[in-house]
Amino acid sequence: MRTRRNAYVLAAAALLWAGTAAAGTVYLPLAVNGALGGKTYKTYVWITNASGGPHEVEVRYIPRDTVGLPAAGGATVTSRLSVGPGQTFRLAVGEAGVGMVEIDGPDDAVYAARLESLTPGGLVRSQAHLPLIGAEDVFAPGDKAHVQGVERATGSASHFGIATFGAEDGECSLTTFRADGSRILSTATVWAPAVGQRFFQDVFNMLQVPSVADARVEVSCDVPFYPFSAILASEPDSTQFVLPSTTGADDLGPAAPGPRDGELVRMDGTFFRPVPGASIMDIELPIEAGVQYTRITWEFDVIVPNIRITPGTNFLSTTLLLRPVRGGTHFAHTIRVNGRNKSTIDLGDHQVVRGPDAAWATNTLHHVRVDYDTAARRMVWELSRNGQMVEQLVGNIGTRDLTHHGEGLHILFGLDKAYDHGAYLPPLDFAFSDLVVTGVPAQQ
Repeated sequence: MRTRRNAYVLAAAALLWAGTAAAGTVYLPLAVNGALGGKTYKTYVWITNASGGPHEVEVRYIPRDTVGLPAAGGATVTSRLSVGPGQTFRLAVGEAGVGMVEIDGPDDAVYAARLESLTPGGLVRSQAHLPLIGAEDVFAPGDKAHVQGVERATGSASHFGIATFGAEDGECSLTTFRADGSRILSTATVWAPAVGQRFFQDVFNMLQVPSVADARVEVSCDVPFYPFSAILASEPDSTQFVLPSTTGADDLGPAAPGPRDGELVRMDGTFFRPVPGASIMDIELPIEAGVQYTRITWEFDVIVPNIRITPGTNFLSTTLLLRPVRGGTHFAHTIRVNGRNKSTIDLGDHQVVRGPDAAWATNTLHHVRVDYDTAARRMVWELSRNGQMVEQLVGNIGTRDLTHHGEGLHILFGLDKAYDHGAYLPPLDFAFSDLVVTGVPAQQ
């Protein structure tokens, strides 16, 4: 998975903006004031002090197609504000024309922005909220960004812009596509000012395309950048701001669970798929020699393929708890096949516990939980499918403990080879995933 909100962008922004933007700096990528396309606009920012102390906020305006670095003299300071605790200011930002705005204040300052379309008498005809962008929002150099849903129709025009944040000037490439995938414009290269904005008014009119719907612009720059479009319509009056499109790389799901109490091992996703020549996985638990544990619990998911076995095969090994010395095996689980598909558990001391037939289903995800408890002197094996428990096997484990003397305590999956003349085989092509092992040390 790769998103633009990554460590590289944050580090690059911190490096490239050094000397141009202090901590707490954000940018409004589009500020329009005065006439544009036969209408009148005004841009506002709300600045709130959500802290308990006073705030000092500085606002700089960078006109379009201008280098905004302080040394270049292209930007002007338009406001310096003292904002008291809990106060909110509504501030008209920018100067006549098109540009972008830099706002520099404490990290706990809160901002919002809006573009308003006005009647000749100054009444608001339409409005659109505008984004304020920071280091987590920009695209890294070399990334591709897409702005889609742009258009040109009677009374409606799309204006296109790129805010750029290089320590030096750079270049951006733009390619424009129709909805059917055909190109409107072959890739064009444009100048990217160091901390500035390029703005292309009525971009499809520039490209001699009088009418287009659902178009897409693909952008890539050799400096950090942020592309956007503003769709401004006259009748009925409307103002829309188009953000960069989300891609499948911006994957978002539930947050990974935090570590469980006593967690010893965690392996998210598929961690083992036995194949010939690589059919065993040995996980040594991080337990020091001589340290006594009274309980080890491990859970994992496993998918069993369609089982094809040779005559004479009785068991497929899945998981073991092992102290690798003579007499040190604590627990072993196999699936008895030959039409049975049942669990068989060996607890040592000639004790075997067997489950019901057909507990295991092929090509189905199973969840396994093994709880080996020396204090209670029992082992509990639980097998679930689709959230429902299909078997629970319980066996006594005698007086064994969970200490070792340098040989380690191991959890194994699979077998390294066939045993007992082929009666016990590795679980080839099984898929083991999402392992969590926890332990409870003995009280000292």
